[in-house]
Amino acid sequence: MEPNAFTTDNFGISADVSWEADLWGRIRAQTAAQRAEFLASAINLRAVRQAIAAETVRTYFTVIEAQRQAELSQEVVGTFGEIARQVINRAEVGIAPPTDAQLAIANLRSAEAGLTQRLEALKRVTRALDILLRDYPDGEVATSDALPEVPPPPPAGLPVELLQRRPDVLAAEMQLRAAGYRLAAARRSFLPSLSINGSGGVAGSALDQLLDGGFIWSIAGRLLQPIFQGGRLIAQVEAAEGQRDELIANYAEVVLQALYEVETALAVERELAARVTALDEAAEAAEAAVETSFNRYRAGIDSFLTVLEAQQRALDARSAYLTARRARLENR
Repeated sequence: MEPNAFTTDNFGISADVSWEADLWGRIRAQTAAQRAEFLASAINLRAVRQAIAAETVRTYFTVIEAQRQAELSQEVVGTFGEIARQVINRAEVGIAPPTDAQLAIANLRSAEAGLTQRLEALKRVTRALDILLRDYPDGEVATSDALPEVPPPPPAGLPVELLQRRPDVLAAEMQLRAAGYRLAAARRSFLPSLSINGSGGVAGSALDQLLDGGFIWSIAGRLLQPIFQGGRLIAQVEAAEGQRDELIANYAEVVLQALYEVETALAVERELAARVTALDEAAEAAEAAVETSFNRYRAGIDSFLTVLEAQQRALDARSAYLTARRARLENR
């Protein structure tokens, strides 16, 4: 005979709801502040991306310039080597004094040292570009053979338009707006708030009783007066005002810095262009002077020091020309 078996089922459900009426817009101000802070963070992220892209472009231009500087040094070593060979031959047959041969050799060795220095600089900047491109820094990057041409100048009246597109200015503006919303929310904390709470539940021995019974809700509204504990709310308002004032000063500083950068870049454009042209003409004249001075030296008209001076001027002018071209590209 089986013992009696009893089965008991019991079901229950309950719910609690809490909601606060935004009577004075405090919650809306807090939400707007968080939205502005989110936009500021998104803009800052875009600023970081633009900064990385700009640094990559600048490094790419520097790599091209370093390559051209190394090629220039290689050409100079070849030219100085040929001149040194001829001067040594003249000294051996007694046409030129031994000091000319020694000066020619010293000039050649100096050019060779300059070549090694430029090759070292090329390796360093190439590896820096590797890192920006997230590649292994092996110093091997495919680049153009020459610096690109400078694009057309920007139209007049751009500074204000550029300010409206600069991420740093936009982010500072969003942070200032967020501070304003935070201050508004802190001030509205002094006003009473309406809190509505609801709770209900049902239980039964059968599931259908639970579902058919429905919910019994009780909703109560009450006004909560702010409690001033040690001036807590006043301190919150003062802190929000201090943060707002700090961000106002920060916004002004960011705008002034942006104006300075944009105005300076536009102002120096003409000077940079004139500098590039002048250095190019100086390099061509100095390179022609090297050949002329050497021919005059062989004819016994000028001393070998004149040749050395012309060589150095030609090298310095052509090297400065390459640097000026890169500087103009970076400024643009």
